[in-house]
Amino acid sequence: MKKYISCFILAIILFLLFLAGFYFYYLKPRLNNYSEQTKIADKVKNLLSNETDFTFAVASDSGREDDDLNQIYKKVVDKINQNNAKFFIHLGDFTQNGTDVEFQEFKNYMSRNLKIPYYVAPGNHDILADEQNKSVYLNYYKDLYQSFDFEKNHFVILDNSWNLEGFSDEQLNWLTQDLNANKYPTYIFMHRPTKIPFEDVFEINDGGTKQTYASYDKFYEIINNPKNNVKEVYSGHLHMYFPFNLQSITMTIVGSSGSLPQYDFMKNDESFYHYFEVTISGNNHANRMIEIGE
Repeated sequence: MKKYISCFILAIILFLLFLAGFYFYYLKPRLNNYSEQTKIADKVKNLLSNETDFTFAVASDSGREDDDLNQIYKKVVDKINQNNAKFFIHLGDFTQNGTDVEFQEFKNYMSRNLKIPYYVAPGNHDILADEQNKSVYLNYYKDLYQSFDFEKNHFVILDNSWNLEGFSDEQLNWLTQDLNANKYPTYIFMHRPTKIPFEDVFEINDGGTKQTYASYDKFYEIINNPKNNVKEVYSGHLHMYFPFNLQSITMTIVGSSGSLPQYDFMKNDESFYHYFEVTISGNNHANRMIEIGE
């Protein structure tokens, strides 16, 4: 009996050794190889489908306080530095009167304190010293409008700071060519929102001219062309958060990062100081409002 028990135990041990050998010398290498192949395949899939997550920051209308940079805006910059944004876009009105001193102070502050690249769109206050030619602005920032690519996404910064012009014909021609040459999802940034619901009722159209509104109509036509793959338009100017649709495209008005509300109806829960973090994941994006306390 003991002999049979010993043989049975030996058979079990041999079977276990066989299983161990089969796993370590045959199955495990193939599983590891399959795992590596899966990882490589996933990486290729992510590259092909543009599934790369990243975040950028957007703020507007920082203004000035007691003839100095706004303290609220300084908190915004500190907050952006703490988070993982790859770059920052300011939607304009970072000066009060568009003077050399104000531009110098803003640019020096940004170079000393912001830890990531940034871009600016001209606001109406930023061109007050020379609304038509915008010469002071161009002394400090060489482009009134521009575009750049980041992680297979396209970003366009436009200039509609002068209310008597809207978008110049030259700029709209450039925008058309820029989008025609682009193959990535596109995000657009500018200072003034366009075609706001009930803007005539609330008298917030800033006295635009026929040329202004004609340029906006052409702009809507361009961005709503499905071939241009425009995902969203971001603007500022009104010092409050307000999203609405431009036909098939969402326009998000980003609220103030320092300047006070200008209209009585804006003095509500949506007029607090804030900036946005926009996270892009593949072909999708999400806006996250970051409130800044006084």
